[in-house]
Order: sequence, then C-alpha cells, then structure tokens
Amino acid sequence: MPPQKTEALDDIDAATRTILQVFHNPKVKLDIYGDSTLPAISINVETFTNLFLDLKTRGVKIRYITQISQDNLTCCREIMKYAELRHLEGIKGNFGLVDNNKEFVATPPLPPLATVAIKQGVSPVSQAIYSNSKWIVEQQQYLFDTLWGKAIPAEQKIREIDGNIEKTKTAPTGTRIIEGTDEIAIRARYVTETSNVLLVCSTFGGLKMLENLIFDSLEKVLDKYKKGNHKGIRWIGTIEAEHLELVKKFLDLGMQIRHTKTTLLNFSVTNKEFNFTVDKMKGGKISSSVLTSDQPIYINHFSSIFEELWKNGIDARKRIKDIEQGIDEDDTTKIIDNPQIIQKLLFKQLNSATSEILLILPSTNEFLRQTKLGTIQSLLNKAIEKNVTVRILTQTNDSIERILQDLSKHENFEVIRNRTDIAEVNTTTMVVDRKNSLAIEIMDDSSEQFNNSIGYATYSTSKPTVSSYITVFERLWLQTELYEQVKDSNKRLELANEQLQIHDRMQQEFIDTAAHELRTPIMPIIGGMELLEAKLEPKDRENVKLEIEMILRNADRLQRLAEDILQVANIESNSFKLDLKEQVDLYSIILNVIGDMGKKYGHKIGRIPIIFDLERNDVMDDGEKHNAQRSLIVKCDQYKISQVLFNLLDNAMKFTEKGKVAVSVRKLDEKNDFLVVRIADTGRGIDPLIKDRLFQKFATKSEKGTGLGLYLSRKIIEAHGGRIWVENTNNSVNGQGIGAIFNFSLPR
Repeated sequence: MPPQKTEALDDIDAATRTILQVFHNPKVKLDIYGDSTLPAISINVETFTNLFLDLKTRGVKIRYITQISQDNLTCCREIMKYAELRHLEGIKGNFGLVDNNKEFVATPPLPPLATVAIKQGVSPVSQAIYSNSKWIVEQQQYLFDTLWGKAIPAEQKIREIDGNIEKTKTAPTGTRIIEGTDEIAIRARYVTETSNVLLVCSTFGGLKMLENLIFDSLEKVLDKYKKGNHKGIRWIGTIEAEHLELVKKFLDLGMQIRHTKTTLLNFSVTNKEFNFTVDKMKGGKISSSVLTSDQPIYINHFSSIFEELWKNGIDARKRIKDIEQGIDEDDTTKIIDNPQIIQKLLFKQLNSATSEILLILPSTNEFLRQTKLGTIQSLLNKAIEKNVTVRILTQTNDSIERILQDLSKHENFEVIRNRTDIAEVNTTTMVVDRKNSLAIEIMDDSSEQFNNSIGYATYSTSKPTVSSYITVFERLWLQTELYEQVKDSNKRLELANEQLQIHDRMQQEFIDTAAHELRTPIMPIIGGMELLEAKLEPKDRENVKLEIEMILRNADRLQRLAEDILQVANIESNSFKLDLKEQVDLYSIILNVIGDMGKKYGHKIGRIPIIFDLERNDVMDDGEKHNAQRSLIVKCDQYKISQVLFNLLDNAMKFTEKGKVAVSVRKLDEKNDFLVVRIADTGRGIDPLIKDRLFQKFATKSEKGTGLGLYLSRKIIEAHGGRIWVENTNNSVNGQGIGAIFNFSLPR
C-alpha cells in the first residue's frame, strides 16, 4: 500500500502528469466535479476522450457534475454517453475522486480558452493538489456526495435549455432588446446559421467574441458559402498589428475582411434582421444587451451603411502586408500640379527640417533658378543657424563654382559637383529629415523662372517612397566620390602598368640572356668531352669513364634546363609556337626516345626494361597490323612531342627501382580521331600531396627535379589540342600504391 501523502504541485508538467495518472487509476468508480469549461476539454481533447472510452470499456462507473449551458450543451450530450451527468449552478474549481476514498486531485478554475491551449500543446493547468490521505479523501468524497444529491439530472437541464432555444427562435417580430449572455449566445448562433448573408461591423473585440461564442456556426456557414449555398460573411473593422493572427485565421476560413481606420458602430445585418450593441466587447467579452429588429427599414438602412464602409475599406491582406512591412497608415503620397502650391510646399518642408536636408539639382539652370528663388540661401541659413546638415548633388559651371566655394566653407554644408548623369533624372528632389520627400518635374529647363520651368510634383511621407529617394541620393553621392577616387586610381594604375611592362621586358631579356649564356658553354663542353673520350687510349678511357659520363650527364641536364626556362618564358609571353607537320611517325618518335632512355639509364635498363609492343595495342584493325607503323601517323611538332615523351619516360625510369616501364598506344574512341599514348611504371606512384597540382609549375617532391617538365608537357599537349592526365595503378603492397600511369592524347 503506497504511503499516504498530500502535496501541492506548482510545476505545470508535474500537475498535468498527476491529473492524467489519477484519472487512469480507477478500477471501480471515478467521480468528477468541474466548471462549465471542463466538458469541452473532456470531449474535444483526444487524450481525455480516449480516457473516458477506456474507463467505460473497463466497466468503471463515472459520475460527473458540471454547470450545463447553451455553450457546452453539445459536449455535455457526448459526456452522457460515458457517464452519469448532473447539473449544478455556480460551480467554481475542479476535482476528482477515485475508487471510494483512495485518491483525490483538484485544480483551480480553468481559463475560458483551456481547450485551445491544450490543442496548441500548452497545459491550462498551472497548479494541482493531490492526496491519498484517508481523512482528506473521505472529506472530499462526502462533499461530492452532498453536491451530487443537490444536482439535477442532465436530461432535465437540457430540456430546459432546449425550451429556451425554441422560445428565442420563435420570438415575436419587431424591435426589442435581448439581455443576458445565454439568450444573446443562443440568438447569435440561430441568426448566423439561418442567414443567407451576414454583414458585421465591429471593433476587434466583436470579432474576438465571434470566435469565442459561435466559431463552429461560422465554420458551418462558410462551408455552405464555399458550396454556393450562402452569400458569405463580411466583416469590417480596425485591424492593428496585435490582431493579425485572428484576422488571418478568419481569412483562411473564407471570411471576407476589410480594414477601416476607425470603428464607431457595432452592428450586424442578415437578410432577416439587424443587431446593434453599444458594448465594445473588449477582449471578446459577450455583450450585456443587444438591440435586435426584423423591420425592413432598419435592415436596409444599416445594410447601406455597411456597403459604404465596405466600399471605402482597405482589403485585409493589403493591411496585413503594410503592417508587416512597417508602413504607417498615415503615410501619404500626393500629386500636385499647381506651381504656386509646389513653391510654398518646397519652403514649408525646407523650414521644417531639424537634422538633415538632401537635395538633387539636375542641371546648372536649375541651380541658378533655386538660387534666384532663395532656396540656396535658406539652406545656408539652416546649416548655420539650426545646425542642419545640408548635402547637395548638382552640376556646376564657373559662376556656380564661385557660389559653391563660399558655401563649402561651412561645416554642415556639403556639395558634390559635376554629376553629368543627374541631368538624365530631370527631377529636382528634396528629402527632409529622412521622413518626407518632394520630387519636382523639370519641364522647361531653359526657363529662368521656377514656376514656368516645372510640371507635376510628388510629395510623400510614405516610408518606402522616401527610402527609395534616399537610396538614389546616397548611391549618386557615393558614385561621385568613387568617381574621383577611380580617376586618381586609374592614373596610378596606368603608371604601374607601364612599370610592369618595363619590368616584363627586362625579365624576358634577362631570361633570354641567361638561357643563352647557359647554352653557350654547354655545347663546347659536350663536344670537348666526346673529343677527349675519342682521343684517349682504351685503357685510359676505361679509367675515366665514370667521370666523363657524369660530366656529359650534367651538361645534358643543364642544356635541358636552359631549354625549359626558355619555353616557359615563351608560354607566359604568349610567343610559344608549334612547328606542325602533317605526316609525323609517332612510332619512330617513341622508339627514338626509348633509345635515348637506354643511353641515359644504361645502368638500369637491364633490370628495368622499357616495353613497347605495338601488336598488343588496339590502335588499328586486324587487317592493318601488318603495317603497324603506318597506323601511328599523326600531325604534330615532332621535336616537342619527343620532349613530352622524354619527360614522361625520364620520370618513369627515375622513380622505378624494380619492375618495368610499359609504353602503349590506343584509340581514344570509335571515331579514331585521337591516339592516346600510355606510359605505365611500377615505381613509387604519385604523392597525394602534389597530385592535384602535378602539372603546375614547380610541382615536385624530387630533390633533383625543377618541376618544369610536366608543366611544359601539359602546355605542349594542350597546344596540340589534346590533354594529359595521370592515375595511380590499382596495385599495392602493404597498403601503399605501386606505380603511376601517365596518358596523353593527340589528334590524328
């Protein structure tokens, strides 16, 4: 048996959890005492509906006391399917008792919108008292049994309410006053559901009252409207920012809504009757009294009033958009065509300035007209006497420049000159304190008189309009400042460009000279060493063989470096050219380069062979294999393709210590427009750190390489209209890749 306890639960989650648990516990009986709000929760909230169904299925007897009214009548009828229901007037608070003195739980009175709160995931219960203490539960059980004895059966109360509804429905025609919230609620529901058109003019409280009181009736009517069986519901009233959620809700439901600046009357009109109240219905509170009439004179009169208000109203969606965009309802935009009024408004706005005036004068003539009119002097006075910042965009000439020199001496007076593109605007624009704007159209710029030169003017206090003029002004102002900076920058750039061109020429001259100076001694060194080797006796030649090979190898390397430097310089100066030949034998080029590799890597070629077996390639048809050499004819620069092959094979031999190097040629696709040369090795593969930039300048992980060979190879192949790429092989040892495959394509 659980220990006896009594506790006050101030935590919302704990209170809600305890109530649901207690209501799940009954095995024999559950007694419920609740105010008029509780039936709506019991039926409309799925958790409680499922609870009652479960209790009924388990055979638990439920006794339920509440205050039955027109508002909860439908819910009470549903509760009667699960429980024995009785009515008692003036109920305050809520409590429940489980299984004859076992458990008791109680909550404060529930708010009117408790059902809505629960549906939105918010518990309306903020506190609860729980007890399983025997003497407390027994006292509460005695109280419930006493109240049960005083309560009347639900059937009796429901018959009484139904009788009042019929009485209200069949009320005599004429004009009368209805009092009492129950009778007003009944009448409102009946009038709404039996109408074929409903027009409502009220404060927002009236719209809120409709939601609280007869929302289900409105849904029914609007559903009929959607099906073409009703003329719809129209509501007009004052919409403010705090009203948007409910207005959107009714718009989504299908109600037509318009906004009016002030709402002086609260009335509704149907095809059958007119209703009027003086109550403001603040917060959705139901009216205390309503004047109602079915007299045609009232119905027609107030229908006309509604239609006039509707005609002048603003569509609710536009009003909502304005509120969400921060547009003030008092924002106005006026078009003025009287020159005298425009002139007066110009000075009125100028004199009203307290912080800033922005002015665009599109021409020199307009500046002179405004000077003659006194506008420029008034602006100066504002800057000096009222500390108002004045900023002017204008075109100038010599006479205007003299005026501006004096104006610019004052701290608050700024002028931007020589804006040639403002003339295209052809409008004088003034913005005051960033709150209002005046745009004056210039019709005759040749006229010396202000009134004769202008056309229409647009005056606005609309935030979007004023903001757009401010944006135009600020962009023109910034562009003018940037224009001066750009002019200065362009001069500096021109000078810098000249210096760069001189530097480039000097650099090219230096590279040409350096490469020439490198190549000049190389050939004599190579020739001299070969001559020296030929003159030596065989015995002496064998003694210095390694030294001679070292000198020749490094001289050859130095020669290739000089040539690479020259080619890079030619590429970057756009002077790189190909010597293309129509009939070049790629077969012979490959064999010659393989022969060069044999000379350079004689010490390795025996254990690391270079294999080139054309019969294994798919470059030709079976019928052509008897003449393999002819199938490898391409259009190319023979020397530069030899250079590419040398670079690729040189790298393959350099980084392969065991295995082999294989050269093959294949067709790129069935069109046979390109040949692809493939060089595969079994070396250490491509370092992932440089794979993505392998064909860029100076990309190398070798201490001996310059990183220019692959860069030049890419440029040469691309100049031929082909491409070059690399891939690691799929072979691996201990997780490390073995070998690399280089491919390049050439057009045939």
